Amino acid sequence: MFTTDPTIIDLKIKERNLYKAIFSMNFHQVATPELGVDEARCYIFFFREGDKLAAYIVLYMPNTGRKVHYSYSSNPFPLTDLPLVEDLARAFGEDMGFFLDEKSFASSSAAEKNLWIDEQPLFEVKAAEIAETAAAPEEEETPVHVIDDDADEAIYDAPPSRPETQSTPAAAIPPPMPVAPVYQQMPAQPAPPTTAPSAPAYQPAPWAPPAQSAPGAPVYYQPAPPVPPAPPA
Repeated sequence: MFTTDPTIIDLKIKERNLYKAIFSMNFHQVATPELGVDEARCYIFFFREGDKLAAYIVLYMPNTGRKVHYSYSSNPFPLTDLPLVEDLARAFGEDMGFFLDEKSFASSSAAEKNLWIDEQPLFEVKAAEIAETAAAPEEEETPVHVIDDDADEAIYDAPPSRPETQSTPAAAIPPPMPVAPVYQQMPAQPAPPTTAPSAPAYQPAPWAPPAQSAPGAPVYYQPAPPVPPAPPA
């Protein structure tokens, strides 16, 4: 079985005889007691140790750069137990959700092995740390004093003096220009809405009753006078 091994910090894979590597092709979230839940990638390594093999599992968290190492409880084990140990290691990774692939280095050269190692994200952090350490500036050595037994005073190895540079006088700073007063602009008052003049309203004249005609004078009719009868012829 595989158990966590907190004593392992670096497998030093380039310094060991790498026999076989099984690695995940995907990142998957895993839960570990030490680091909680995080996205990880799984690596399984088999190293030759004489006529035996040793197996290790590494969970690499790219977001934090942390690593969790697991070692096989029977390291080193005989070469005949490799199928059994490999099945246990594969079940360990596949149960966590990793899709695994493998690469054998039994017949590979050291250059091919190192090229594959340099391409893995697991070892990019280590390479970056080495490059950063190499690029760090060297600390300046402090002067060392030497005491001469024949002399009454101590002689110090002072650092070489630097040529003095004559400082140029600073140009006079002109007085600041007066700042124009800033007047606060009054907010514009909204204009009252204008309405179109309404058309004049006409009221009808009050209704007057029709005028009554004055009563006419009474008309009296007189009978015509009787006509006398004509005389007989």
